[in-house]
Amino acid sequence: MKGKEIENIEIIKIPLFRKLVSLVGEEIEIEQQLQKIAEDIQESKIQLEAWIEILIQSEKTRPDIYHYYNDLVKDLPIKILKVNYTHSYLAIDGLESDLELDHLEPIDIFKKRCEAAGFDSKQTQKSIKDFKELMDWMRDLKNE
Repeated sequence: MKGKEIENIEIIKIPLFRKLVSLVGEEIEIEQQLQKIAEDIQESKIQLEAWIEILIQSEKTRPDIYHYYNDLVKDLPIKILKVNYTHSYLAIDGLESDLELDHLEPIDIFKKRCEAAGFDSKQTQKSIKDFKELMDWMRDLKNE
């Protein structure tokens, strides 16, 4: 630069702040929300990809769900950072409505939860063993 004259103007990209967008809903709702975000980004001509966290509301899980959503958005300006499931732990699936929890032992409720979660017999047996150890440890703490 000579005195007050500018000799060279260089254009540089300035990084922009990106917020993490959390999507919550069932699988089909998430797909619709992803498409809407992609459309919004393309209309606004933003050059940065969207960062997405997905929380799926479902009692059933799919082991390939992260790859499924990444394949779904592979040609879109979206980066999926995290996929998790949210479960309703307050509901005891598989229990008949006339069965009251007050009349069940904790181990019986735990077994029902294992069944509802779709555990195989090996997983169920290991989980029950761990649950009994935990109950014994809590009982010992209470008696001290």
